[in-house]
Amino acid sequence: MTAAEPSPEVDALYALSDILLRRYLLRDLLWCAPCDRPKVPLLLGRLSRYYACRGGGCPHPALPAKITEHRVWNRFVRQDGTVPPGLPPADRHERLRHELRRVVVGPEMTQLWLEWWQ
Repeated sequence: MTAAEPSPEVDALYALSDILLRRYLLRDLLWCAPCDRPKVPLLLGRLSRYYACRGGGCPHPALPAKITEHRVWNRFVRQDGTVPPGLPPADRHERLRHELRRVVVGPEMTQLWLEWWQ
């Protein structure tokens, strides 16, 4: 195992079931600009959802999922302009995947950039 590869123990933290993964709106979309790596869902305890970089050395702490998802979804709705009111939460991930290439967390954790496909 090299220094860049996560240990099996760390890897197990990220091995969430499909049911749990569905609770993460930004799964497969959130990207860390300083590390140039994707952020992955992380569950700490029963209800503490986060997004974190998979390798070590990231200057960002884990991002709280609920706050980050709320910020991204609200910005997406404002910028997209075609999201029907009251879109069920279960349909939001697919809508984001259809329109966005990724969501980048900048050097300052308050910076979020939506990268659109078109």
